[in-house]
Amino acid sequence: MDVVVDSLAGELVDASLGLVRPGGRFVELGKADVRDPGEVAAAYEGVTYRAFDLVEAGPDRMGEMLREVVRLFESGVLTRLPLGVWDVRRAGEAFALMSRAGHVGKLVLDVPAATGTAAVSSVGGGGWVLVSGGSGVLGGVVARYLVGVRGVRRLVLLSRG
Repeated sequence: MDVVVDSLAGELVDASLGLVRPGGRFVELGKADVRDPGEVAAAYEGVTYRAFDLVEAGPDRMGEMLREVVRLFESGVLTRLPLGVWDVRRAGEAFALMSRAGHVGKLVLDVPAATGTAAVSSVGGGGWVLVSGGSGVLGGVVARYLVGVRGVRRLVLLSRG
């Protein structure tokens, strides 16, 4: 591979580094297992390693990038990943599928509406909204949008940390 974009940890980082050809680049987006670029260069001949944090781009550039991503979705160049929705009572099956990497896209656990109450059908409809990656810059942007524009009042920001 010429370029590997990674957000894994442990032996999976090593396996991914092994895929990069001499002269290739390895871009680390994850925060769980950041490596020393000098050690990587010594262990993997000719591989350039760079840990990247979106904050480094700065707010103006980050805004440009996000607007471009939106444009690419709106024009059909990019499409959303598939979404698999599982009843929360089948969470074990969903997690088993995820542990085997047997899915593509996102898996979501859905909590059925209580008997006699209406289900929340849209963001801001009175239910809770969970933002995974919520402690990062993009999570903060999403949270401000949900509260300020969509009127969400019950929000949980979740982080791996």
